[in-house]
Amino acid sequence: MFEEWWFERKLGSLQRTRDKIEKSYAKKMHQAFKGRSSVEEKDKLIVSKHMDLEECDDDINRHTTTYLLSQARKLFVEVPDYESETFWFESTTFGGRYLSPAGVTKLRNDIRAERKARWELIQPRIALLVTFVTSLTGVLGAVIGVLSFLKSAPKPPA
Repeated sequence: MFEEWWFERKLGSLQRTRDKIEKSYAKKMHQAFKGRSSVEEKDKLIVSKHMDLEECDDDINRHTTTYLLSQARKLFVEVPDYESETFWFESTTFGGRYLSPAGVTKLRNDIRAERKARWELIQPRIALLVTFVTSLTGVLGAVIGVLSFLKSAPKPPA
């Protein structure tokens, strides 16, 4: 539960960083076109923007892949074959191997299916426990009511 919250928090932070990069380069590009900068300077800006975005995308891919692999290990879910081009891709920036969108979807669905199967094993026991505790509370309430009535009942005349 806490891990999922931490994953979402970090992923949101990385995505906000990516948005900031795009906005800052949009301003720089606007200023370059407005100031009639040379073609080389504009090309440098474009290349620089793509490099920064690729670094940020690598961080997002690394974070997502690490989280999903750790969840799969905990639940003993089979990870897609590392040699599969459908489920994995090689990063061009740092050379890491990350889950592709298809791999993320498959692994996430497998993790959800395993969690659902585990919940379906536990759910009847929890329902039985809740029913038992509710019944026990009702019986105890009735016993306390009877004892209270008996204690305050008037004594019969002798």
